[in-house]
Amino acid sequence: MTSGPAPELPFASGNATKVARIQSLAGPGWRVTGYDPGDAEERAEPGYRSAAVAKATAVGLRHGLPFALAHDCGYEFGCLDGAPGALTRRWLAAGDPARQVARLTPGSSVTVVHCLALWTPDGTTTVLRTDRRTVVDDPLGALCSDGLPLTNLAAGEQTALRRCLHDLLPLAADRVTDLLQEAVA
Repeated sequence: MTSGPAPELPFASGNATKVARIQSLAGPGWRVTGYDPGDAEERAEPGYRSAAVAKATAVGLRHGLPFALAHDCGYEFGCLDGAPGALTRRWLAAGDPARQVARLTPGSSVTVVHCLALWTPDGTTTVLRTDRRTVVDDPLGALCSDGLPLTNLAAGEQTALRRCLHDLLPLAADRVTDLLQEAVA
């Protein structure tokens, strides 16, 4: 990328906390801007990949963007036979989150899953997925007050998301470079 103001990284989320978290992971070379994906996730087939692709596609098409990034994540608990998985947000919203999490048992395994999708107007989507297995010591303490339930559940989880994001950012940078070259030509 060229020097100058940081290019925009359009991110499909209306959650300011999540946008700020992606900004901190992307670093100063990007200006992450949140775009509300509307009901794209609810209309998508259940699954991390389909939710991330649906959100990125909806935002990219709705706003005529040169590319869009979206994230979906979830938790797969061993004591719940892998549930709630891609339905984590809905599972927590289905009632009292503390009651839901109280069903978990200390020492049970959990796999933290992240899926990032990068959409471009030619219909191409690049999807990266990462997961990390850990053990829950304090299920009730796993609920965070920052608006992202269970976000800090697993130590190292942000490192996994950062690695996934940094694998996709060069593709976004290539798209920005292509756009700059097209504008000059």
